Amino acid sequence: MLLMKTKHCTNMIGKTFSHSTALVYVIVLTLFCSCQMVEELRIKRIVNQTYGRQIDSQWMGLQLFEDTIVTVSDIVEKPITIITYEEYKLCTECLQKYINGAETLVGYFKSDIVEFIAIIVPREDYSEIQNIIKEIDCNKVKVICDINQDFFSKNHLEKIPKKLNGYLLDKDHRVVVIGNPLTSNYVGDSYKKILPPMIKDG
Repeated sequence: MLLMKTKHCTNMIGKTFSHSTALVYVIVLTLFCSCQMVEELRIKRIVNQTYGRQIDSQWMGLQLFEDTIVTVSDIVEKPITIITYEEYKLCTECLQKYINGAETLVGYFKSDIVEFIAIIVPREDYSEIQNIIKEIDCNKVKVICDINQDFFSKNHLEKIPKKLNGYLLDKDHRVVVIGNPLTSNYVGDSYKKILPPMIKDG
């Protein structure tokens, strides 16, 4: 009799534990899905607010050249501009691939009215980046350091996930596409569809 009761209790404890585990799993899954939905809604709100926004071309940064670094206060000079923001300190090899990718992308459009501005965060030593720039056409690609780390605040922009921290600007410096064409194939393909008509219209 005692054995049966013990077995019955063990079974009840097992069932209760199974139900508890399942309940915890459901709660965690629900919270995860909710967090994902909240994040997606946040991104959607930011994207909607950013379209058509005018980027302040007077924002100040440090432009890197192979033999010098100069302070610039008018970064946008051409009718069509692609701006990306890399907020992480990429390794030298990664940064080289990134900048080479930018030059390849601009070269794809075969137009002098398109430029790529790669904004990076401050570093202690810029010599490695300057070595990379030696091979780059500075009429196509600019590398600019956000020395005060105020690009987003000055332009009243909110940071979004890395793949979206890129902007295609028209001749009025207004955002027409959001996304980084170097980190997202989908965004890159979108740029290749949207840019040719813009170039044709001058």
